[in-house]
Amino acid sequence: LIKEGVSVDITEVITKEGKETHISIPPEYKYMDTVFNRLPKNSFLCKSVAGVGGTTLAIDNSENYIIAVGSVELIINKCDQKDHLIPVYGLHKVEDIANAINKTVFSGKPIKVMVTYDSLYKVVEALGSNVSDCNLLVDELQVLLKASDDFKPAVVAKVFQQVVLFKSVCFMTATPTPRKYF
Repeated sequence: LIKEGVSVDITEVITKEGKETHISIPPEYKYMDTVFNRLPKNSFLCKSVAGVGGTTLAIDNSENYIIAVGSVELIINKCDQKDHLIPVYGLHKVEDIANAINKTVFSGKPIKVMVTYDSLYKVVEALGSNVSDCNLLVDELQVLLKASDDFKPAVVAKVFQQVVLFKSVCFMTATPTPRKYF
């Protein structure tokens, strides 16, 4: 997980929620990929120090990743930068998503899908039983939690119901979020 030669402080803390591993990253590290080889599995990652590059790490590594985000603009921006990224939002149809995923698999490349929280269910449907071969990054967790209040509680509930279908999940935020809300 941690790149060779990178000095970080790792401590294990027992909380009422269970055992947590805290990785303190020194401020000289700005980009996530200078610290990590991959995102931590089944984790809550507050990237308030090394706050840049977590999404890019998921997009560019060799693992299958579905990246759920809060805005179409972010998807468009990343897809303009990364031509191997499959965008999913709005009116994208499950059949078209499945075709794009199958094309990627056939080419021997890892699956990389960036999807709005609202459309995650379509990607899950398109993947079918292969969903368990993919990691999920829930990016900008604070946006998802804020939406759970009164804006889109049904969407948020559906996202949290679907996370268990994936190989692993990483909830990532740059905004410190008290664990009681998570």
